[in-house]
Amino acid sequence: MFYYTNKRRRNKKLLLIAALAALAVVLIILIILSADTIAGWFGSKSKAPEATGTTPTAVATPEPTPQKPLEEAGLTVLDRFGVPDGFKRISVERDSFGEFLRNYPLKPYGTVPKFKNGNDCDTAPTMGVLEQTIISDNQTSPRAAMFLYASYLFEKGAYDAISFDFFTTPVFHFDYTTWLTGQRVNTAVNPPEWYTPEEATPAEPTRENFERYMKFAMAYANTHSLKAQLNTASYANLKVGDVMLEYNHAILVLDICQNEQTGEVRFICAENKNIVENVGGKDKLIVSEMYLLQDAETQSVWLTLEEDGTFVYDDKVYGANCVRRFE
Repeated sequence: MFYYTNKRRRNKKLLLIAALAALAVVLIILIILSADTIAGWFGSKSKAPEATGTTPTAVATPEPTPQKPLEEAGLTVLDRFGVPDGFKRISVERDSFGEFLRNYPLKPYGTVPKFKNGNDCDTAPTMGVLEQTIISDNQTSPRAAMFLYASYLFEKGAYDAISFDFFTTPVFHFDYTTWLTGQRVNTAVNPPEWYTPEEATPAEPTRENFERYMKFAMAYANTHSLKAQLNTASYANLKVGDVMLEYNHAILVLDICQNEQTGEVRFICAENKNIVENVGGKDKLIVSEMYLLQDAETQSVWLTLEEDGTFVYDDKVYGANCVRRFE
């Protein structure tokens, strides 16, 4: 009886020990599972990010390719001048007048443009001077623009397209292909007319022959005849190669860029100057080389329109009705 009682007591002790051991195991497991929570009681109050099932990766924002605003070693408009931040050059067609101008040779950076008599045109900007030969005393800015366009056509062999109207009534069409036949123009009659000299012979389209033609064209075409001959354009659809004709003056657009967000347009232009000098008791027109315009405030060649949609340079206003297009 005594033995049986002791045996029951031992069994109770074993059961109690087993229960305590099981309880200890459960407590250990709970402590392990709630370790982060317990650490939060005594540590930082910030909450750890929840798992998303994927490993997050840092994606760097690509930096735009830096473009220098000015590359002094560049010998074309395209190579010398980068566009302002946020802007992109507008596209031009291959072999177009716009592509021709964008890639037209420039003299070394800082070159001072010269007058035909060799004197410096020291009031003009020096950001870029065009490598355009002055072949005539009549080569004012409208005729200099004519010369550039005709040179573009000549270099691509489009001789049939080279033609300029004289400032006459009625208009006389002075075309290069007729000139190549050996015919010449009688300007002593009104309107002028073609005639064939006795010694006339057909000529090849050489550069020398082309420049003789252009000298004659410059003598009888001017701002008014060029404005009437060219197609009407506007600032709203401005293209590289467009020309602003006003005040017996021409400003030629050599390049254009546009802000991709705002749509704002900026452009690079060229002109030349002319002065009158007394030579041998007679007034003589002296023209300069063509050079790029420069904004007086920003010192940039990239120019902008006014808020009213006009272009202002040297205190002269060029309205939308003055814009013309060669092509």
